[in-house]
Amino acid sequence: QFPSISTFFNDPRNEKALKIMPSDLFSRLQSNPSPEADFESYQEALEATSRWLNEFVASQMKTATSEAAYTTELLDIYDAMVWRYNSPFLWRIQQEQVQEMYNACLA
Repeated sequence: QFPSISTFFNDPRNEKALKIMPSDLFSRLQSNPSPEADFESYQEALEATSRWLNEFVASQMKTATSEAAYTTELLDIYDAMVWRYNSPFLWRIQQEQVQEMYNACLA
């Protein structure tokens, strides 16, 4: 049901995120932590990814407004890390499932 971790690292859409990602986080993510095998490593990877993404977003904002975060580069990296990494590998949910839940809540 879920893709192999190598699909994330080989997907050209993720190139920007992988180029700016710290090497220690890159290595941690490549180890493909899973909650079933090692919950502590899994949780650490999730926290490290979230921390890095939040710090990156903050560093890219030119002004202190919420719309300052919505740059093309930042949204590309967000898509890579949230939809193509966190969702399938850490949260174990597909983007389509999130969309279905969102649509159900709109009704």
